Amino acid sequence: MFSAIPLFWIFEDPLRFLLFIIIVLISLSVHEAAHAWAAFSLGDNTAKLQGRLTLDPREHIDLFGAITFLLIGFGWGKPVPVNPRNFQNPRKDNALVAFAGPFSNIVLAFVGMGIFAFSLKFYPENSMSSFFFLTFIHLNAFLAIFNLIPLPPLDGGAVLIGLTPQNIVPKVGYFLQVHGPIIFYVLLAVNLVFHIPVITGPVSFFANGMTTIFALIFSL
Repeated sequence: MFSAIPLFWIFEDPLRFLLFIIIVLISLSVHEAAHAWAAFSLGDNTAKLQGRLTLDPREHIDLFGAITFLLIGFGWGKPVPVNPRNFQNPRKDNALVAFAGPFSNIVLAFVGMGIFAFSLKFYPENSMSSFFFLTFIHLNAFLAIFNLIPLPPLDGGAVLIGLTPQNIVPKVGYFLQVHGPIIFYVLLAVNLVFHIPVITGPVSFFANGMTTIFALIFSL
């Protein structure tokens, strides 16, 4: 995922920095736990045996991913171990497990928007409460859309394979496994190094669209 956190907050506004870190921990932990719970409910207890059926951030945060998140604005959590051979329908069930992570962030963004809309009755829009919920909403919307990019190692790669007609799955799966990560990391490098928003641009567009729809729902 990408971060929009200014590191100078650490010194100039430590409260905002702390709130942002809390939001990241909640969002990533729910995302990874959703993968684990989905896999377990579909018959695979691999994640359960490794203690991943929890919201405890210590079980889901990758140290190196957290460091790069703060340094370059891109990071990740610990991948949830999944054994598709334990599923009744490995291809489709694996896609459901992959989708569970982004879907959990969509739910968090929706719930966050509802709480934010309610909180405006008691707190001004420029309050720290509003900062928390607006950041929470936008980060989760971004995280959901970003992870649905249909390229490995992102969740969208597995979702795409699960939606692909059976007769062309081998060709699609082979292409994604061999070329998908290369395409993703090239695009990531272009975005991070050359500051060309080939990833953040489209993802932000759809994430903003999602939050706008949620805002309209709660304004009715």
